[in-house]
Amino acid sequence: MSLIGTFLGMDFIFGSDLRILLGFAIIPSALAILILIPMPETPKFLYITKANISAAEKSILFYHGKSIDPKPILQELQVESEQDSAASKSMKVVFKTPHLRKALFLSVLATQNSVAQMSLQISSTMFLKDVNVSSSLAEWTSTIMSFAYFIGTILGFMVIEKIGRRTMFLSFASVNAICLFLYVIFAALQPKIDFLKYGCLITFIIYDLAYG
Repeated sequence: MSLIGTFLGMDFIFGSDLRILLGFAIIPSALAILILIPMPETPKFLYITKANISAAEKSILFYHGKSIDPKPILQELQVESEQDSAASKSMKVVFKTPHLRKALFLSVLATQNSVAQMSLQISSTMFLKDVNVSSSLAEWTSTIMSFAYFIGTILGFMVIEKIGRRTMFLSFASVNAICLFLYVIFAALQPKIDFLKYGCLITFIIYDLAYG
């Protein structure tokens, strides 16, 4: 939907009239609501949070099919519930245990890779206009960025088990950092060397592809 929204937000479509652009979102939103209304809560929520075993069993049959035996899944939820209960009482262990502290530190570092993405996705057109890219080209680039992100997500899903999460994350996070670095260089030099604005454009597309 982000890809469709970015495309529809271009000036020559609905971008010049926010009322129509925002109104268009009513259609998929209404469909989503109609689809979600008959769907029950997840078995995990009903079993662990609400402690409603019968409702959890009905939810399992709804999502997994009526031919499945819900008992093994309920047993797994029971184990998970006990583990969650134990973990909630010992969060301080994370800060006292060296390897858990390292895991927490690494997870915080990993999330830093996502800091720039939202800003680029929302403001890419403005950033590109600032380096003298034409309005229409900047808008098309923003749309292509969303498409690149979409393609990157699909490709990542297909190869992550073959490449490995660590290798994949480190490789593409490095590509993201390099793209941001090159954008800063190109943007700084663009007033003197105008064609470097296309370098800014390319780094944005590669960034979203790698991020996906």
